[in-house]
Amino acid sequence: MMSMIGLISSDIYLPSMPYIAHYFHEDYRIIQRTITVYLIGLAIFQLIYGPVSDHFGRKRTLQFGVCLYILASLSCTLSSNITMLMISRFFQAIGASASLVMGRCMVSDIYDRQETTRIFSIVLPMVSLSPAIAPVIGGYLQTLLGWRAVLAFTVIFGTFLLLIITTQLGETLPRNTRKNFHIKIIIKNNLHLFGSSQFLIYTLVVGATYCSWFAYLANSSYVYRTFQLPANIVGYCYISQSLAAIIGSRTAKHSINLFELNPLLFIAISINLLASLLMLFFWSS
Repeated sequence: MMSMIGLISSDIYLPSMPYIAHYFHEDYRIIQRTITVYLIGLAIFQLIYGPVSDHFGRKRTLQFGVCLYILASLSCTLSSNITMLMISRFFQAIGASASLVMGRCMVSDIYDRQETTRIFSIVLPMVSLSPAIAPVIGGYLQTLLGWRAVLAFTVIFGTFLLLIITTQLGETLPRNTRKNFHIKIIIKNNLHLFGSSQFLIYTLVVGATYCSWFAYLANSSYVYRTFQLPANIVGYCYISQSLAAIIGSRTAKHSINLFELNPLLFIAISINLLASLLMLFFWSS
């Protein structure tokens, strides 16, 4: 649940976006910015929670983030204007970042490398499924109860997660291994990381994939709406990308034994470029 919360929160209201635009009497392009501000918050604060938890502990940091997520989700649900919704989405992302980071940190605290790999092999397919599950749930909630009910689902999800964390999870970082929090060291470490050409190359590959993914997400619900598809049917239209992600990860897992990493990345990028050219061709025709 901690690993899924980021994508569930970004994808569950996709079928509702045209309805939100109509409710606030705003252009659809303005509603698209709610995805942008969410991703900005998610990107920035993932860099911060790790060092913060090294000082304060994993569980306390996680509880703070999930509480913030719940409050921001409630604010999204009760938004009276688009500005309030955007600000709430930003803080919702800040809260969700804690779960994304702490999930990985806590597994690494407890298990060795081999066991960590096994656990992530169980968790990551569930994460890949969340972009398929969330819009389906959101589509039916939109059809039955409206867009506020869709955002209210994130409040319930966050509350249930907080309950599990509080009652079932213990602290995984011993006090004698904690580090002092120094903002200068954080900046220095990140600058060193961004100065690594190997890190930047691998990040570029992942970033290019997510650019196309979220460009599609931001525009797709409007396109499906022009086809007069009801919200509950629109939710099913996002299943294909999750299936593609699962098939791709399974293919890569087996292909790594046949190819070295760099040729494999070249093949993956070539497939992405070919798919992009085909989409441009059919769009122009």
